[in-house]
Amino acid sequence: MKRLIDYLRANLRDGTVPVRATVPRNYTGGQLVTIERTGGRADHLIDYGVYAVQAWADTHADAYQLASDVRDALIAAPASVADLASAQVTSMYNFPDIDSRQARYQLTVAVSLMRG
Repeated sequence: MKRLIDYLRANLRDGTVPVRATVPRNYTGGQLVTIERTGGRADHLIDYGVYAVQAWADTHADAYQLASDVRDALIAAPASVADLASAQVTSMYNFPDIDSRQARYQLTVAVSLMRG
């Protein structure tokens, strides 16, 4: 997961969007991307992870655009992340936060990463 976070930090909108494993306690809005492992499996060679990637923003349109940018960056990731064999975005949907009413989109991403 750290490799995905580091990759998005460096490659998403020229590094201007915070990318974290969790939502910061002091988050009050603005653009943010979070990545959380939600499942998967591993064998002796490959870790097949499933991740929930959330794109947060102040408006629905901005959250959608950020999620689209995240999707495109993740699809391109195997070309530049060592040991990343594949990254597939299997879904992208509107997922507003019910507590804060913050605009948010969620992507489900399947990643195959060589173990080593």
